[in-house]
Amino acid sequence: QRNYQTARDLIQAMHDQAQTWTFDEFTFIQTTERGIPGTDSLSTSTWYEALRFPNFFRIDFGDPAEETAILYRNDSSFLFRSGKLVRQQAEVNELLLLMGGIRTMEVNQVLEQMAESGFNLDIFYPRSYKGQPVFVIGAMADDELSKQVWIHREYLTTVRRVDMLPDGRRMTIEFSDFEQHGGKWI
Repeated sequence: QRNYQTARDLIQAMHDQAQTWTFDEFTFIQTTERGIPGTDSLSTSTWYEALRFPNFFRIDFGDPAEETAILYRNDSSFLFRSGKLVRQQAEVNELLLLMGGIRTMEVNQVLEQMAESGFNLDIFYPRSYKGQPVFVIGAMADDELSKQVWIHREYLTTVRRVDMLPDGRRMTIEFSDFEQHGGKWI
């Protein structure tokens, strides 16, 4: 485990590690909990997800037979309801950037896209998260409003992201239940 001094050092290490991956696609099932606006309640749903690096990500929301899904391809997203395209827009999926982009893009390109997406790359520090060593890019300690990504120091995997939604609500995404495949943590 190295002691990285900057966000660039960390992204470079993630890039270098990703060069040894032996797979380019995988699927997983995710339990998603969302706060219900105006209440203390949570809505829980199952998402069926498929990634193909460097630039394809599909999420089926709930029962796949209902054909409600979003596809991310390159720098665009396509939302389907009942199998019909209802929205298409320019949108970079940051998960693809932080996983697939690191594998296939030059480090400077990854850092440029992160900065364009709103990450403050000058803020970088180590801390603990759920008893595990992580680095935080984008926000200082106790800042739960700035856009940020938390990377496990040893496994070099994203374990947490924080972002503000357009309506002013905070979105926190936590990644857990990692499994080792081909010597890498997924």
